[in-house]
Amino acid sequence: MRRSDFYIKLVSVIVFAAVVVYVGIYLYQARTNPLRTVLAARASASESILAEGWAVREEQLISGGSGSSFVTASDGDKIPAGGSVAVSYSSRSAAERSEKIRQLRLKLDALNGLLGGMTVSEASQATVTDLAYAVRTGNVSDLASLKARTETYIFGDMITSSSQQIRDEIAQTERELESAAGLEGSGTVYITSPVSGIFTSAADGFEGVSPADLNELTPEKLEELFKKPDSIPAGTVGRVVTGLRWYFAAPISDEDAALLHVNSHVNVEFSKTYSRTVRMRVEQIGNVEDGRRAVVLSSEDYMYDAASLRELSGEIILDEMTGIKVPREAIHITDGQPFVYVLVGLRAQSADCDILFEAPDFYIVEPKEGSRLAEGVDIIVSSGDIFDGKVVQ
Repeated sequence: MRRSDFYIKLVSVIVFAAVVVYVGIYLYQARTNPLRTVLAARASASESILAEGWAVREEQLISGGSGSSFVTASDGDKIPAGGSVAVSYSSRSAAERSEKIRQLRLKLDALNGLLGGMTVSEASQATVTDLAYAVRTGNVSDLASLKARTETYIFGDMITSSSQQIRDEIAQTERELESAAGLEGSGTVYITSPVSGIFTSAADGFEGVSPADLNELTPEKLEELFKKPDSIPAGTVGRVVTGLRWYFAAPISDEDAALLHVNSHVNVEFSKTYSRTVRMRVEQIGNVEDGRRAVVLSSEDYMYDAASLRELSGEIILDEMTGIKVPREAIHITDGQPFVYVLVGLRAQSADCDILFEAPDFYIVEPKEGSRLAEGVDIIVSSGDIFDGKVVQ
């Protein structure tokens, strides 16, 4: 028994000593081996021009209201010539009566929606889904209808109503609506659009600035156009945007303007007051003035979305590149050819590439054909004195 105990203790000591030696060697190599790698991953980068300017369109103010006015059209709505956009009331009672009529019509629409075979439970679920979509996208153009559906399907007592009870409720609502509508004309004036176009309730006094004012534009002339707004007439309820294109005019440096070309197309990533990427055409590049030029871009897209905008900030994207992101210290250049070292097994192997984009602390590169550089491999950032085929770990 004593001899067995001795052998067990001896083996334990040997195993412990081996572990200590292994850990010691590992720590020594970790301190003396400068190998550092990074996993190759794809990334994108772009060159852009920062531009702050103004939106310009063909537009007219819509006025005619007196007393209390209620806008009935939503921002971005397409309005025909003569189409109603607002209602003006001569008294508070007239305004309250019109609002009651509007609420009854919305309720009636919601109730009629239950006659198409959809249950109250299904209608409630559809309303919640539509409401969530409106919140997520910021599209509140149908908010009044969603509110009426929510009050009718979810917070009302329709959930336990039979088909006959729903029909009775519809009949009662129609009677209330007919009674209220009989008095609607008293003290109520409908405000209509003089031309067809896209409506917005925004009015800022710069509606008089049109695309025709952008000809032979200089930075000083552009800034003068938007220096002081015109006075907005009393009773104005919004404006209507006409034409097929809208324009973005901005002063930029002469150096940046040299990177643009008339009739070329660029993406503009708007931010701050408007968050959207819009494909735009370069319409004109003005003459240089104190190191700056005025540029004008235009688009047919998102007319409904941009109708209410005026001051804009965006980046004009010149070029966008996608490739492998590589730390600056990992790039080597021999005879004009850039390359990196990648870890293959225990050895470093060179991998040629082309530099697409340069930043202060990294490059975006494209691997050469046949190169071992690819997404997911280990790029050697540092390893002391390194050469192709060197055992580095």
